[in-house]
Amino acid sequence: MGLGFICSMLWPHPRPFMISLGHTWIYHAADNSFPSDHGTLFFSAGLSLLLSGAKRSGIFILILAGFVAWSRVFLGVHFPLDMVGAALMAVLACVVVRPLWARWGDALTTLCESLSIRLFSWLPARLTP
Repeated sequence: MGLGFICSMLWPHPRPFMISLGHTWIYHAADNSFPSDHGTLFFSAGLSLLLSGAKRSGIFILILAGFVAWSRVFLGVHFPLDMVGAALMAVLACVVVRPLWARWGDALTTLCESLSIRLFSWLPARLTP
C-alpha cells in the first residue's frame, strides 16, 4: 500500500466520474484513482500466499482480485489501467519484500508476537464450545 501511495503522489490521475466518463454506481471520494487500493490489497495478498507456498489460497485470492478489479471498473470508480497498476504494484512489492522477509522475517514475527502479548494479554481468553 505504501508503494501505491508513493505512485499516486507522483502520478495523480482522476477517476472516471471526475471527467464525466460513464456512470458511477456508488458514491466515491474524488481522489486519485491510480493505482487501486482495493486491487493492490487483493493482488498483494494473493501473490504473497502463492509465493509462500500456499498455492490453493493464493490462486483463490488472485481469482477474487480479478472479481474485485472488474467490479471497481464496472462501478465506475476506476479505469482498467488502475487495476493493471495495482497488479504491478503487488508484483513490485513482492519482489522488494521477499528478500527482506527471508532475512528479517523471523525476528519481525517474534517482535510482533511479543507486542501482541503485551498489548492484549489483559483480555479474557476466548471461550470455545
